[in-house]
Amino acid sequence: MSNFLLTLALNLLILATLLGTCYVVNQMWPGTNADGYLAFAVFIIFAAILDAVLTFLVFAESHAHYGQFSTTETFDERLASYFAAAGIALYCACRRGRTLTGSLLRNRQPLES
Repeated sequence: MSNFLLTLALNLLILATLLGTCYVVNQMWPGTNADGYLAFAVFIIFAAILDAVLTFLVFAESHAHYGQFSTTETFDERLASYFAAAGIALYCACRRGRTLTGSLLRNRQPLES
């Protein structure tokens, strides 16, 4: 349970950092439309894939040293915390009237040919 809570807290800290960074970028360059929620969704997908690779391929090879990290139970806790953080981010995005794809497509200029 502590593994779940620690991973969830770190993911929410990363979400807050991404949202703050995107806010600063949008204020510095008015033409940009950086979306922290979309960046966080991409980060969560990348983190879950990397965590699965590390857990089942790297840590499983040297089970004597990293046995506590290569168990399925710890991976399930970390994966649940990734999905919980993504759910919180999705809820916040919808609460602010945004969708993950709608904020990118809004204010987009057509390509000149």
